[in-house]
Amino acid sequence: MTVDVESSKGSSVLERRVSVTEKNGVFFFLPYRSSEAIWEQVCITPCQADLDRYSTYRVGKMGGGVESSPFTLPQQTDRFQLKIEPGSAIGHRVGLSATAIGLAALVAGGGLIAAEKLFSDQEKARNAGFIVGGAGIVLLGIGIPVAILTETKVLGPGGRVALTPRGLVF
Repeated sequence: MTVDVESSKGSSVLERRVSVTEKNGVFFFLPYRSSEAIWEQVCITPCQADLDRYSTYRVGKMGGGVESSPFTLPQQTDRFQLKIEPGSAIGHRVGLSATAIGLAALVAGGGLIAAEKLFSDQEKARNAGFIVGGAGIVLLGIGIPVAILTETKVLGPGGRVALTPRGLVF
């Protein structure tokens, strides 16, 4: 299938998944499962490439962008156009960091409120819990939208792609 790939900012790298390696094991007494994918570069935008419609693709993080979720191409067409809107790597990291810190602060604040009876000054412990938990809620309220808005988006002719268990599909 012939695919025209364009990017709204600079050069984006389209990659194809070559293989996936899955590992199972036990760390101390806890079981774990991991998978590692090997990706190869297909083209740098703007480009036109003949792509296998049965492969899985993504936009790589080269060039300061944010890596996209994996996606597949539609099965029913012979020619297709992809539009890539790269996200901001710095903005995405700030959003993820604010979300993680906000979640930790929310848990810590809830812990202070739940354990207020263990402190000699219960009112100060409760107030500290509300302040820390409230700061966590504010950071979550800022971090989640920033992380979502700074993701790399892959658009087909019909607009945004659909999220399925196999990844993003047009």
